[in-house]
Amino acid sequence: MSAAGETGMARIEALAAGFSERMAHGAMVLYAGMNLPSPRAAALLGLPLGAMPAMGQGAVREQPGVQDIVELENVAEQAACRVFQGGWAEVRLQSGTLANLAVYAAACRPGDLIAITPRRAGGHVSHQERGAPSILGLRTVELPFLDAQQCLDDAASAALIRRERPRLVMLGASYVPRAFDFPAIAQAAREAGALLAYDIAHVAGLVAGGAFPNPLAAGADLLTASTYKSLAGPPGGLIVGRADAAPWQARVREAVFPRMTANYDAARVAALGVSLLECERHAAGYARAMLSNARALAAALRERGLPVLPTQTHHLAIPLADADARSHELARAGIVCGAISVAGQHAPRALRLGTQLLTRRGFETADMAQVADLLARALSGDAPADALRAEVAAFMQRRATLAYC
Repeated sequence: MSAAGETGMARIEALAAGFSERMAHGAMVLYAGMNLPSPRAAALLGLPLGAMPAMGQGAVREQPGVQDIVELENVAEQAACRVFQGGWAEVRLQSGTLANLAVYAAACRPGDLIAITPRRAGGHVSHQERGAPSILGLRTVELPFLDAQQCLDDAASAALIRRERPRLVMLGASYVPRAFDFPAIAQAAREAGALLAYDIAHVAGLVAGGAFPNPLAAGADLLTASTYKSLAGPPGGLIVGRADAAPWQARVREAVFPRMTANYDAARVAALGVSLLECERHAAGYARAMLSNARALAAALRERGLPVLPTQTHHLAIPLADADARSHELARAGIVCGAISVAGQHAPRALRLGTQLLTRRGFETADMAQVADLLARALSGDAPADALRAEVAAFMQRRATLAYC
């Protein structure tokens, strides 16, 4: 190999190791879209399970000798059905966005209309016309939103669905401070012949642990989700449908193969299966701890003068005029979070925090005062970023192993 090749390989290895070490041990990660799988699940990710394709549906595969892959898919799907109280599941997609795209492909034709959570209220890019819907030429309409309650307006959204008759209603968002009831939306979707899907990407771990209402029980036909975030699995996508939404199963399966995938990374499905089986044992305690830590952190931040919005989940939002810039400043101090649009606040953007990874690292409510102190000091700008970064790293290294595994 050339010297340039060796240098490049060494650089890749150093970048990968440095980033992994920083995110897993050194930084205080409050970013709401990150988590870590258990060591047992992570160990499966390095196996070459995707080196041999296993293309097809169910037991019928185009390649011979892949029954082990078929069986591990079945185990993962059955675990997903138990965890999310569904009748069927699809586990092969590589991201939550692809899970959403598969639902669009199953339900819609080019030019169809889908109804979504507004972008200004934290609606996810994979729901918006500029995102995944554009691949299929879909149009979007935003559902009415109640700024004061930080949730969709059920009655007004139902009226819009009856008027506009979308082909798909996609609920869910990237900022989820509370659950909301949607009986009128569900009824209107049925009357309009629309598929009702709910993207639980950020709250999947809470749903699994019984700390957030399961939308399937409230009338959604199917769920989509990212499999990391609060679920604490490997990066990937998941679709779970109600048993009485079985006709959609074949259409979703066909969208996944042959329309969207041929071969896929079966190692990720193996890791997901382990993560879902771990959920059956630990999800309830993990979900309760995420919520307890969020309440304690919110109270501690308010004590330090930060305008934290009310929350009933593990998501916190701090509206700031320069939220995006402040998130980059925090990263220089070793505190990783993001910014999100929030509706009806004094600032249209907010720092978005999530307690899922701190909780996964084993931090408890008694630790949240120090988390708030470090965050408040970093936002004040009174302490040099380098000095704070060292403090943050020392604090995070108090927990060396993952909890709820």
